[in-house]
Amino acid sequence: MTGNPLPTDGLARTLILHAKAPSPSIDGDLRERNIPRPEYLDLASATGASIIDFHDVAASAHPSVRAFARTSPLCGLALLGFLRRHEFDWFYATGEDIAIPLGALFRTVGLKGRLTAVIHRCDTPTRSLALRAVGYEVFRHVICLASAQRRALTCELGFPAHKVHRFDAWIDPEFFRSEPAAAPSGAGEYVLACGRESRDYPTLAKAAAGLDVRFQVVASGWAPHAGFDPATGIETKENIVVRAGLSYRELRDAYARARFVVVPLDRVTYAAGVTSICEGMAMGKAIVATASPGILDYVKPEISGLLAPAGDAGALREAIRSLWNDPARCWAMGEHNRRWTLEQFATEKYVARVAGLWGR
Repeated sequence: MTGNPLPTDGLARTLILHAKAPSPSIDGDLRERNIPRPEYLDLASATGASIIDFHDVAASAHPSVRAFARTSPLCGLALLGFLRRHEFDWFYATGEDIAIPLGALFRTVGLKGRLTAVIHRCDTPTRSLALRAVGYEVFRHVICLASAQRRALTCELGFPAHKVHRFDAWIDPEFFRSEPAAAPSGAGEYVLACGRESRDYPTLAKAAAGLDVRFQVVASGWAPHAGFDPATGIETKENIVVRAGLSYRELRDAYARARFVVVPLDRVTYAAGVTSICEGMAMGKAIVATASPGILDYVKPEISGLLAPAGDAGALREAIRSLWNDPARCWAMGEHNRRWTLEQFATEKYVARVAGLWGR
């Protein structure tokens, strides 16, 4: 191992590279509980880590950082982290889009075993090729949110099994919570679908046609500002309302008023849809989802929800109809999901798992 020597006093210095640009109002929004608390802030608080993000890239006067940033803020962030490699012992990247260029830079100076990264998706041709080129040696640990991605890294890309960890996704259960229903008769006004990435809304539209069920659809992007972009592949008509421009509080209210949550997905091996699933479960809602390989870790069939084959509008329709007509079943699944969220998916659980890695 080369590079900055590890500390002998047990006080490792860690840099978190967060590949976003948090809203300037984030501190006030967190104090007022207008938004869920991001996991990287709790991780920094628990470990004493420093954080850099796209704001630091924009503020940098370093000519190479500015040049890299003109190509991509991700490249600028990677270079900024690389330039600070002598200040820190460990590095944590919140996604592969920053981990790959940072790992490539580390490789140029022979820096190995200092980078922990969340790899959300490794199985596209471009990312697979890039990860092979970077090599597993630069990573200390890799975190996956889906078992299918862990298998891809270890079986297809040759990462050593001891370096690759499948951790559950995280959710702020104090923000995403609703008053418990007094009885299973608290049916809910509609079925809620939300999210945008790898969503199969055309199949949901077909499944909804002819059902005596109301739907609301809200699609969100990862942009740092509050607000949610319109869904694509589905439009307002008959029993479907497509909404846009919701704040996080309004989104939480939309969950609270729903009978259950439906997450229609393309068939993918990464955990697309996991945020909506965890938010819905934290709100005490049953889940109907496509049996996409990437979310099979998160939906227990007949216990936390129902699964339908990818692209099968008929099966999705029957799953929706079944739960809509059985409020008591929805309530029981939702009660299970709220408990399960607190046990497995609360942000503090994720933070403890990641912090535990840095001692290994």
